[in-house]
Amino acid sequence: MARYTTLSSKELARIVAQYPIGASLKLEEIRGGFGNSNFKLITTNGEFLLKICDEKDSAELNMQISLLQHLHQYAYP
Repeated sequence: MARYTTLSSKELARIVAQYPIGASLKLEEIRGGFGNSNFKLITTNGEFLLKICDEKDSAELNMQISLLQHLHQYAYP
């Protein structure tokens, strides 16, 4: 079962400001997942996945980062 991190509007703004993705318009929880919180983030520049890793398992986090880098390398949206 997924955990759900609660983000204040100030925390969300701080996260969004770190990336060139526009201003945050809406944040929706995505049910499911394991050991993390997933959100659909809608900004002025489109829709994005916001994943908050609630567990501090560095091996799992490194695996997820490697997967995302691999997908990016092959232009997977």
